[in-house]
Amino acid sequence: MSLLLDAHGRYKEFSGKAIEQIPLLVGEERDLMTVADLAKEKVERSRPYPDWMNYPYDTGSGFAWSPRGKVKIVPDARHVLKKVNPHRRLTCWGAAEMEEEVYDTLSGWEIRTTELERYFGGKGLSDVEAKNDLVWGTLIEDRDLLINLVDVIYCESGRLRGRFDDNVNMDVMVAPLVSEVYAIQPLTFHGLKERSSLRLLPVNDTCGRFVGVLPENYEQGSEQDLEAVASAYLRNHGPGGS
Repeated sequence: MSLLLDAHGRYKEFSGKAIEQIPLLVGEERDLMTVADLAKEKVERSRPYPDWMNYPYDTGSGFAWSPRGKVKIVPDARHVLKKVNPHRRLTCWGAAEMEEEVYDTLSGWEIRTTELERYFGGKGLSDVEAKNDLVWGTLIEDRDLLINLVDVIYCESGRLRGRFDDNVNMDVMVAPLVSEVYAIQPLTFHGLKERSSLRLLPVNDTCGRFVGVLPENYEQGSEQDLEAVASAYLRNHGPGGS
């Protein structure tokens, strides 16, 4: 039996293409974790279970494209992303197409595509910059949680300074594309080796890695459950990460 199938069953990892794994996750009546959900686990569990900090996980937070020359960063896009499946039409960069009225239901920060380079250019941030970054502030609306997350990430990343030139982290990279359709992608929250960055996941990418959580048990999971999900990466993919 997988270590993820513990007595509480709070967490379970779903690895592979999002268009295939999300239907499985939903079929088990599990929910996706948003960037803010992962931030909470990183802050509260990073010392006893460092793999929450070390490895990447895909989320129920999304990045939506509009043919009107706009994009939207969405803290909680679970109601849309949970409908992703193998029958969805995809853009050439791996976003799932959706209708205009669905795009309009998404609550988030909307900007013009001409501003992508300004906010999503992939520049590494200092701890002060990260605490005041508009993208991170949109995704993690709890100001105290964001501050605590940044403190934990920059403290832990300081241990890796021999590998990095400086202690900058939490960059956000989105290619400056222009979409002709309404479409959405999940956000990936990377681990320390990738500087705790945010990237977009093509929903047909075989490297997807979601954590499915049972909502009714969300506040009741055991520490063994938390450890099991974090260590699943090592069992399935080895210590190198991706």
